Amino acid sequence: MSMLFGKIKKQTRDISDNFTKILREYSESLLLAIVLAFVIRSFMLTAYRVPTDAMFPSIYSGDFIFSNRLAYGLKLPFLDGVFFSKMPKVGDVVVFRCPKDKDVSCIKRVVAVSGDQLSIDGGILKVNGVESNYFRVESEELQPSSFFQGQLYSEKHQSRVTQVAYEAGKEKKSLATMVIPRESFFVIGDNRTLSEDSRDWGAIHQDDLQGRAFLVWLSLANIFDDSVSSNVRWSRVFKSIF
Repeated sequence: MSMLFGKIKKQTRDISDNFTKILREYSESLLLAIVLAFVIRSFMLTAYRVPTDAMFPSIYSGDFIFSNRLAYGLKLPFLDGVFFSKMPKVGDVVVFRCPKDKDVSCIKRVVAVSGDQLSIDGGILKVNGVESNYFRVESEELQPSSFFQGQLYSEKHQSRVTQVAYEAGKEKKSLATMVIPRESFFVIGDNRTLSEDSRDWGAIHQDDLQGRAFLVWLSLANIFDDSVSSNVRWSRVFKSIF
């Protein structure tokens, strides 16, 4: 009887030891996942949902995007300043703290950087004395959204071509000649008549940079629609942002 009791006691101890081992392994894996997520969120990537069409046709309202936090330097949590900082290039789609509310992030395209001379006349962008060229875009695949009522153009700016939109019946903004200040850059939304941007705020300082947008990982036509499967814009899932 005592021998049988000893076997039961040993089996119970073995089960307890195995459970403890499994629990410890799962706890270590969970802790590692939490630490990894913190590192990625703090140093590498940030996810955003875009609520407006100010960057259409490059980015749609309802797009969920990733931003590379390391693109313009390394910012450590709880520390001021950026290590290995660098300025964005013309054409980059950047995320930054909005001038009107620094707790909100904005996303726009860089069209001029520190030292550049810029002006806008009737929607025509001119940088360092060179006007951008515009060509009408008739391809319907670039106009899949029924909300858009206007005209798309290919804008050739400093050897780079970007699709831009002008909404029908809205005034094309102009801007007197200005020089972009030191450590700053000038941004405009690709939807030129809908976007609020540096034409309204002025240049953005390098300190407000948060990252470079590089990927649409999900896109929902209506974020309030419970039918997710029929609501996903599948053609935009994992679409690179240029």
